[in-house]
Amino acid sequence: MEQIWDSIKNIDYSGIPIVKIVAVIVILTLTQILRQFFATVIVKRIETLVSKTNTSLD
Repeated sequence: MEQIWDSIKNIDYSGIPIVKIVAVIVILTLTQILRQFFATVIVKRIETLVSKTNTSLD
């Protein structure tokens, strides 16, 4: 198993290790997913709060 990990760590693309590239892609993807999730939750929460108010501005 260690031999496989060492061979994967030694693969690089333009001097940047593949492991680092994959880690960055995973982190960016998770960040975008969490951003969308939190934005949806916050918008739903605001809509819930606003629906309880009476305003003449609408």
